[in-house]
Amino acid sequence: FATDAALRKALKEQTHGMTVFIVSQRASAVQRADRILVLDDGNLVGSGTHANLLKTCDVYREICLSQLSREEVEKTL
Repeated sequence: FATDAALRKALKEQTHGMTVFIVSQRASAVQRADRILVLDDGNLVGSGTHANLLKTCDVYREICLSQLSREEVEKTL
């Protein structure tokens, strides 16, 4: 996770003001993004911020609950 965190920090610093697309299966890699697109079997099933998707997208919520601690997920709700 240290490598992932270092990569996110470097991306944030080096791409300020730019549009960046990140494709990831890790919720932690995208949870601070301005906009997250959620795909399920190739279909777009959700779009929004981390907090918004936790409330409105079952697929995203399930992914987060499987990867993040329940406390991390619940404090966002």
